[in-house]
Amino acid sequence: MTPPRRTIHWARTQDSTKSPKVHAPTDLLTLLWILQYCIHDSESLHDLKQYFAPDTFPSLALLSIKFLTTYIIHPIMNISNMHVNQKDAFLNNKICEVYISSNNRSLFPKISEFILYSTASEFIKIMMYHGEDPVFRESNEHTKIINLILNRQHSYGPTGSTFDFFHARNLYEFFFSAVPDLISYFQEEYSNLLLYIFKPATSHRTQSDFGPNISMKNFAFCLPVKNMDGIYKPVSLFDFFNYILDGREDALQPFIDLLDQE
Repeated sequence: MTPPRRTIHWARTQDSTKSPKVHAPTDLLTLLWILQYCIHDSESLHDLKQYFAPDTFPSLALLSIKFLTTYIIHPIMNISNMHVNQKDAFLNNKICEVYISSNNRSLFPKISEFILYSTASEFIKIMMYHGEDPVFRESNEHTKIINLILNRQHSYGPTGSTFDFFHARNLYEFFFSAVPDLISYFQEEYSNLLLYIFKPATSHRTQSDFGPNISMKNFAFCLPVKNMDGIYKPVSLFDFFNYILDGREDALQPFIDLLDQE
């Protein structure tokens, strides 16, 4: 796969960026971005077709340009800009150190693109599995705080939090917008778990070929949760969202910690 010559959508900086951009109506660019990055195999194609089917989400809220832009494109591009493509960012250095040969950096643009594809299709997969408006399966101190946030009944500081997830109105918006911040939260101590399924440079057949049985799914971020022994283990974004719905403290505490840091 050859990375595109020009970024389709610049997310938050779409209007202000000085970088080369596609000149088309912003709403059209949103749909083009979704069509490009949410499809990379037969499963993701099927999921996206079902996502846009007329009877999948009757309220149409999850199909709006605002939702697609703010809660799919923005957080995924934030991951790319903050953690992957920003030179000398913590995970940028880690990816270059472990997952790409120091003698040949030509794979980096491909890995950067793979992360967009794998994350976008994972977001769609989560929504296709859980339906229009998932709710917590358990009630505890953490879920009560988050429900107050979703209902605009909780404020951190006089003007509220600067974190995007603080302004969410449902659990999809809450989780998707938080993923870049969760990566920041865990990266220094658990970068090996965040990048757990990435294929290291030593496993690449050549620096222009990742080898057999490797797909874009092998370059998807994981998030840490605790196992039965209290030790952190990596899980997919799909599984992490399940832990959120279960009200698991280890999945919800990072959100509270991030808000408390302000």
